[in-house]
Amino acid sequence: MNNSKCKVSIICAPCGSGKSLAGMLYGAALYGAAMKDNKNKDKDNKNTASGHKLHFNYICNGIQLQSQLQSDFPTASVMKGRANFECNYMPSLTAEDCVYETCPPQKKEMCEYKKHKITALLNPVRILNYAYILNEVNYIGQFSADTPLWICDEADILDQTLQNMIELRFSINMIKAIGKGIPKFKTPNAQNGQGLKLWKQWAGEVREAVKVELYELLKQLSNIDKKQTFQLERLTELNNSIKRTKRMLERINIFLNHVSEDWIFEEQKNSYGRVKAYSWKPLWMPEVFAEQYLWRHAEKFVLMSATFPPRQIVAKTMGIKIEDIDYLEIKSDFPVKNRPVIIADNPVDMRFKQIENNIQENKEKLLKTIDRILTYHKGQRGIIHTHSWKINGWVMKNRGVFKKRTGHVLISHKPEKDDKEKMQTRDIITKKFIEKQVNGLVFVSPSSGRGLDLPDDLARFAIICKAPFLNLKDKQVSQRLYRSDIGKLWYKISMILESVQMMGRIVRNRTDWGKVYIIDLALIDSIAKDRKYWPEYILEAVEVE
Repeated sequence: MNNSKCKVSIICAPCGSGKSLAGMLYGAALYGAAMKDNKNKDKDNKNTASGHKLHFNYICNGIQLQSQLQSDFPTASVMKGRANFECNYMPSLTAEDCVYETCPPQKKEMCEYKKHKITALLNPVRILNYAYILNEVNYIGQFSADTPLWICDEADILDQTLQNMIELRFSINMIKAIGKGIPKFKTPNAQNGQGLKLWKQWAGEVREAVKVELYELLKQLSNIDKKQTFQLERLTELNNSIKRTKRMLERINIFLNHVSEDWIFEEQKNSYGRVKAYSWKPLWMPEVFAEQYLWRHAEKFVLMSATFPPRQIVAKTMGIKIEDIDYLEIKSDFPVKNRPVIIADNPVDMRFKQIENNIQENKEKLLKTIDRILTYHKGQRGIIHTHSWKINGWVMKNRGVFKKRTGHVLISHKPEKDDKEKMQTRDIITKKFIEKQVNGLVFVSPSSGRGLDLPDDLARFAIICKAPFLNLKDKQVSQRLYRSDIGKLWYKISMILESVQMMGRIVRNRTDWGKVYIIDLALIDSIAKDRKYWPEYILEAVEVE
């Protein structure tokens, strides 16, 4: 990390290899050097050029991992989003609903969000999450200027976080509220490319309408007596509307200035098949957006994960030149005998077409194989990665049979409509699984391949039911796959990296032990045919049941 002259250093190291500690030590070493340099060059005790190098941000994916890191590094400050702090003035609200102007002075001083934020800004070491830091540096303006170093954990998901930031999404409700009907030809390529031209005309009209709406909202805000507490609800509503309108104006400007035929257009539908929104996103990450939303906010980035694609794919997905990337891959020093990856006897072809064509046969074979593995691990805890809700349903509907035959108790979470609700539900069940000290407990999930730490007796086995290929119903995924050779490679490697993440949920230290079982033929084929893309420490652990 220290020797690299590149803007981005990638550290690809196995799960449980101490990446978090290494990242913290590197940041602390730079901080110590900066402090020494500051004392030598800034004897007048002024914040000169060297003084800005006295902080670093350690960034991870999600609140759960932030809490885990806080227990490991108690001197660091953890900062979370406004919605995680209750308002002292109005307990029914959170800091996200705050209308600061109406708050009495004594209450402002007691604001938990403000106190936590000030503490974090003053602390040389901050532990933040991706959603919070990207919002802060791009829209609030803090946690950036004084921070030359970002250490990013689980950074292989950072590309998707960036994609989500620049996706242009226009909901039907928003379109109705503005009063501008959508273009006659919806798809960009309609009428020999006239579709996109019509969308641009529409966006220009919408921009003018949004400007008028923003002006009216600001005018209403200026006319409210901010000292009157009875106006609080209206003030909160106006502030939230102004935030949404400003964001909409920013997105309209991006649309007008950057959207081209290469961008992917998609009609997003609800569970009844009705269109709920129209979205636009680039095929690959444009460098201009990556620079604007990420790379300009620090001098140096250290990206750490157990899994990273090759440099040429990182460059495409994260909008950075390949020569600005350094890449280091570290082998596992865990004993191979402690972490076997077992190809299950009588594997199942879990490809979508095969499942649909031979649904009962494949279902029975899968459940029989799981039953055999559970029987071998009687009394032990484990995790079953299903990758799809269909397979998750098969396994959970058979939980009574498993309990009767093997003694295992299976628990899972339910699919929810929205990603935030889904995450909360999963986190609740995950917490229950970790805290409930019961032998034979098994966590079943289609979406827990990352961020889950199950050392020692928390889990002695992991079962991977299906190769975690990306969903081809996603237009961005399908167009990347079919448009170019690098897209084909990206699709293949994405599955491999997600599989490695699943395997890494158990066996978290050198003395830990556990077995990973692979049931899907597609995953077995990949290990056999695409060996050069699999980590060596995985290949050396593969054995046949």
